Amino acid sequence: GESGLFENRMFLALPREPQGFLWGLTGSGNRPLREEFRALPADTVFAADLTLEPVVLARALKQLETTSRQGDELADSIFKTPLEPLLAGISGEWSVLVTADGDASADTLEGIRLLVTLPDAGGRLFRYLAGVAQLVPGTVSGENRVVFGPLNRFGISWRPELHFDDGRLYLYSSQDMLDYLADESAPRLADTPEFRKLAAGLPESGSGFLYSGGGLALLRNELASLTGAESAAALAELDQQELTVFRNEPDGKLTVSRSNWDLNQVEFAERALIPAVGLITLVSPYLTEHREMLDDKAAQQKCRLQLKPLADALEKYAAEHDGRFPAEEGIAGLKTLLEARLIAPSALICPGTEDEAAADTESFTFDNCSYVYFGGFNRKSNPKLPLVIDWPFNHADAVNVILVDGSVETLELENPENCRRVVSYLHTRYHYTEPEFKQLMQKAAALDQQFELD
Repeated sequence: GESGLFENRMFLALPREPQGFLWGLTGSGNRPLREEFRALPADTVFAADLTLEPVVLARALKQLETTSRQGDELADSIFKTPLEPLLAGISGEWSVLVTADGDASADTLEGIRLLVTLPDAGGRLFRYLAGVAQLVPGTVSGENRVVFGPLNRFGISWRPELHFDDGRLYLYSSQDMLDYLADESAPRLADTPEFRKLAAGLPESGSGFLYSGGGLALLRNELASLTGAESAAALAELDQQELTVFRNEPDGKLTVSRSNWDLNQVEFAERALIPAVGLITLVSPYLTEHREMLDDKAAQQKCRLQLKPLADALEKYAAEHDGRFPAEEGIAGLKTLLEARLIAPSALICPGTEDEAAADTESFTFDNCSYVYFGGFNRKSNPKLPLVIDWPFNHADAVNVILVDGSVETLELENPENCRRVVSYLHTRYHYTEPEFKQLMQKAAALDQQFELD
């Protein structure tokens, strides 16, 4: 509806080819899309709502005997069903929505919200993801709902939730996402002039749509490191938005896209901006890794210093209890020290984590502790047996340990994923007797099971 040479629209018409499975992959029907546009929040940075039929992929693979057999074996080992019934169960309407606040962080995902929903006939995918969720400490499970444990140990602000309802799987970043979408008074993307301009002239029905926008804004930190804060803000203001509608026609597929960028901006992005961001993408992992390594080394040292008062508290407890350390394993043993007022709750938080100290002894739980306690030892035990170890994910490739003799040591251990691995490493250093090693491994296995580190 505007004068000028460029309308910023792209058409891609693809004739039907009966022999190609891609033509059946995106479904065969069209539906009204206007109401789906109306549901998008104003701060949407990515949205897709597509009719997908991945079952046609399995049918195509049947022509390749080896690939088909491998696909069936993989699907059966994970989901206990052959590939074709599995893909048939997830065929239908898939939706993805990502929103981001103005100060969202691409590193911690703070301020970024996610919602994914797709068909899941029989709940096979839900059951598998629910099993994966059990690997995250603090996960809470119900019949048709799973709330992941806090992901702050991995530097992520989300606490994702899984729902299974009426044959569909719902995955969202946190309860906050549902509350956010339920706010009917919240601004909508479809009401903004920018989106109305994108949607003008596009088909109002189709097999789905894809919207993208806000990508540069999420990269503001990386852009600022290259161009400066002011230039990064200016680039974010030029952020590309694009809306694509997929449509089925009698003779094939039609894709219609519209962007807010003109040809000059696209050429600038291709020749200058994208290579620059690509350079950042290549270099920043090294810089980030190097910075994180230095930060983690500092956190390891702080953690080691912080463990000394905890070692003193254990020594004081043993002095008052005939040389015996707290008998109970795990959280219960450390809570004994809190109840005896030998340490403060803050002493049980590793500086390398985002764990928060308990307000008091009564409210002390798993979430308020960064360490694992091996109970049942006394002053007469082997002085090199472990009393306390770092939660295995506190530091990268290292674990701090309090030994029975009160010393604190740092073990340089690659991927210390559970207590048994830490015990095995200690055994290679101190050569425990067979009964000692067997007892330690039993304790470690019990703690791994308790804290879901298996």
